[in-house]
Amino acid sequence: MVWKAQIRLTAAAVLAASVLLAAPAHADKWSPWIEGGGFLSNERDRGEATAFVPLLQNERGLLFADVKGKLFSESVKEGNFALGYRRMTEQGWNLGVWGGYDIRESETGNTFGQVAFGLEALSVDYDARLNGYVPTSDPKAGGGLTTIELAGSQILMTGGREVPLWGVEGELGWRVPLENLGADAERNEFRVYAGGYRFDDRELSKPVQGPRVRAEWRINDAIPGLAGSRLSFETSFQHDSYRDDQWEAGFRLRIPLFAGDAPKNLAPIERRMTEALVRDTDIVTVPSKTEKVADALTGVTFDRVERVDGSGDLEATALAAGANSLIIVDGGNGDVAGAWILGDQTIAGAGSSLALRGVSSGTLVNYAIPGATPTVVAQLCGCDILTLFGSNTHVTGLLLDGQAGTADYGVYIGAGQTNLHFTNLEIREVVYGIGAGDGNEIFVNGVNFYEDIYGIYIDDDNRLTVSNSTMDVLHYAGVRADDYNTISLTNISITDIDAGSAVVVDRDNEVTINNAVFDKFWDSGIEGNSGNIFIVDNLALSRTGWNGINLNVGNTLTLTNSSIEQSENDGLSAIADNILTLSGVTFRDIDLSAIYIDEDNTLSVSNSVFEGAIGEDILTVDGTGNTLSGSGNENTATIGNNLCTAAPGSFTGTIGFDGGPDIVDGSCP
Repeated sequence: MVWKAQIRLTAAAVLAASVLLAAPAHADKWSPWIEGGGFLSNERDRGEATAFVPLLQNERGLLFADVKGKLFSESVKEGNFALGYRRMTEQGWNLGVWGGYDIRESETGNTFGQVAFGLEALSVDYDARLNGYVPTSDPKAGGGLTTIELAGSQILMTGGREVPLWGVEGELGWRVPLENLGADAERNEFRVYAGGYRFDDRELSKPVQGPRVRAEWRINDAIPGLAGSRLSFETSFQHDSYRDDQWEAGFRLRIPLFAGDAPKNLAPIERRMTEALVRDTDIVTVPSKTEKVADALTGVTFDRVERVDGSGDLEATALAAGANSLIIVDGGNGDVAGAWILGDQTIAGAGSSLALRGVSSGTLVNYAIPGATPTVVAQLCGCDILTLFGSNTHVTGLLLDGQAGTADYGVYIGAGQTNLHFTNLEIREVVYGIGAGDGNEIFVNGVNFYEDIYGIYIDDDNRLTVSNSTMDVLHYAGVRADDYNTISLTNISITDIDAGSAVVVDRDNEVTINNAVFDKFWDSGIEGNSGNIFIVDNLALSRTGWNGINLNVGNTLTLTNSSIEQSENDGLSAIADNILTLSGVTFRDIDLSAIYIDEDNTLSVSNSVFEGAIGEDILTVDGTGNTLSGSGNENTATIGNNLCTAAPGSFTGTIGFDGGPDIVDGSCP
């Protein structure tokens, strides 16, 4: 941390200055001291340590360093570093000026810096101080200071950023004449102070300002035989509209260094030359003012919030609210009927968390929506539960229930709609979980598709991203796509397809699959018709009723760090003109061949493993014009037929196995 480094450097400087001053200490009028103390407060308790080091001095002038380290409750830390100069005047006043730098780590973990400076006038009986503070740090994310408030038809954020404030403060002090009360005024001092402060920034709706009063009782030469020691008891009170009433009380114990008997010979006005700098306790930071919020995914700023439950009408509510609105659906009063949804809206279920971003601050907050999770239904009409008619839409936190297949689509998307987000949903017992026409941009995250016929079905030219989702107990397919789509599947699970495959695409699609589990299919795990590009990494594919991966014509497959096992036909089947690159793939327990190719395919297999029971061949080549390559493979499988079965001249090239035998130059071993 920056502040830790600066404290270490300053401590080293103080120590070095103390050592340099040690030799001539008795010749100097003013000597260094250290001080420690602690304070209890209704706002934040603190402990602090101070070092005061004279640097240059003569009979009337003193250049000094004042260094403070503070440790507050809630893990707040601060360091104050200052250089000051004081001069004694013939009129009985010590006039001073100082400047320094402060650094603070706040309770949110943010680090702030500021330049601090001040003027002071000290006499035996009176004090006058005026200090100023200028931040050197910009506002930072508010963290735990940030709150979301839902008030009527508005949703707003306060404290999106933690804001360091510029400010001024001042005070006047008076020594109460205890000698008039018969007390020893040389040993005991009682001083009272009154003043005020004002801190502000353009990100605040109003300044932080108010009065401050404090009192201090000092016991001089508190440690017997140690001249210049001091025990002080202090208390203070202040009030402002941000922090309300604040009080604190505590003590400080001062220990002089290298002083000898010098303090005994100082006049009261001379002793005041080594007073500690008095300044605001810490760098003042406050939450930023109220601001509008936007959906963190779509970027739509909310101008209006509406709430609806089973006694209301979701469609009428959404249409009346219009664009730039948040519709909260509450399940506390029964099922909610489905609806047509316009663009630039967020439909959010109660009981869920909605990511919001402050429009001004950019701070991201997850807002926990109060209420019960809703179930949205199509009411046995055979139609869709939700139909979307615009871009920039977010649907989250709902259970979409097709009621045993009486609904067609859980969500239907027309054509040309972009920036559509579906998060934290369960879509069950519908024909199509999510269905889309042409040219849409769709993001699916954290959605569970259960007992649907299709999980997701898209037509042409769509961009589909699915992450952190599950598809279980479906009928025909997890993801089904027609032509020219770009599809990304990450951290997904597709299991138990009764009569189809996990992923089925027709022509000229680009499909990327990362970190996926595909298990238990009547047909294949992945099916591609023609011209598709598949990039697959870390796929666990198992229990297919047909081929693990089934490719027809002109597809490109890159398969890495994956496994294919328990296929009832072939592990990988490719008919014609396919380009297949396999690396780090495990084939295990395949009923027929691990890899089957027909004609004019290009196949590369490297660093892959064949194990368990392979019913026929590691490689079967049926047609001609194939090209093979690859090395570093391992074969420990129990093979029912041969390592390779192929007609002479059906392929060229070599696939190498560690320890052999290899598939070499157009012939099988």
